Amino acid sequence: MRKTIPDDVIYPQTSFEWRKWIEKKLNIDETQGSFFTENATFLHQRLVDLWNREFTAERGYSPDFIPALTRNKNGFLKWVYGGGSEPNWMKSD
Repeated sequence: MRKTIPDDVIYPQTSFEWRKWIEKKLNIDETQGSFFTENATFLHQRLVDLWNREFTAERGYSPDFIPALTRNKNGFLKWVYGGGSEPNWMKSD
């Protein structure tokens, strides 16, 4: 049976919430985030490192959460910064 995220575990859900969270945690602004995304120069490793620190199983997140984010990071960033559609999360995600 899959572990679900407890009610007290919070994470951004909308593209706006994710954008604000990323900007705060990586100390960038919306213009920089959009520029990095459009020019394929986003701070990918810093973002993945951030996810690995913040969304741990010890904090109640599914162990599948970070791999799903990482696997879908390009589509995720287009959704967050480029106005693209939300990534197609696989059933296992």
